[in-house]
Amino acid sequence: MKNIILIGLLGAVLTGCISYRTDGDHNRQEVNSVRAGVTTADWLQDNLGAPKSVRKTGKGSEIWHYQFSEKEKTHVSLFLIFSVSNENEQSSDYYFEIADGVVESFWQD
Repeated sequence: MKNIILIGLLGAVLTGCISYRTDGDHNRQEVNSVRAGVTTADWLQDNLGAPKSVRKTGKGSEIWHYQFSEKEKTHVSLFLIFSVSNENEQSSDYYFEIADGVVESFWQD
């Protein structure tokens, strides 16, 4: 009986908690749907929003720049013994060359 109580108390003392959270732009998943020669500039704006910047090229097309960021937070704690938190932020740049209202090419930097 003593061992069962001791194991129960030990389990209660060592109870831990792990939490995980991701915040950021969820539009970056939409980039996987882009197809050169098919996807329109209107689709980009409807699904990705306004570009961060637009640059004209010498051949008359435009380069649209999008930047997406994602922040990941992890917290692990073991009741009254230790607690660890980690935060990681990742940023991705995507470029789309638009000619005549259609995505001609795109790449990630």
